[in-house]
Amino acid sequence: MNELNKNNKKIAVTSSGKTTDALLCEQFGRAPYFIVYDSASGNYSAYENPGEKANTGAGIKASEFIINNGVTTLITGQLGDKAAFALQSGGIQYVEGYKNSIKVMDAINDFLNK
Repeated sequence: MNELNKNNKKIAVTSSGKTTDALLCEQFGRAPYFIVYDSASGNYSAYENPGEKANTGAGIKASEFIINNGVTTLITGQLGDKAAFALQSGGIQYVEGYKNSIKVMDAINDFLNK
């Protein structure tokens, strides 16, 4: 885990569904969706993960999406080495270790309140 800045404006969470009530998805590259939450407004958007159905390079494709969409922090279960390197190179902070038994909004609140 790299050093975290909790004053981020755009937080992405790997998700099994399209709302903040969905369960977090532990796999970054193969997560069906990303929920991107704006901590300043409290609004969120759901995006299909372009890496989910990729034959190869799912983590890299997902990383490119995160970097290109102005996300500042990623919350997920686990990252592969290549995805972690790509995110770090793109200036994205990340936190790993969340399980698929937690709702997306609960993971966001957990991160913001630590």
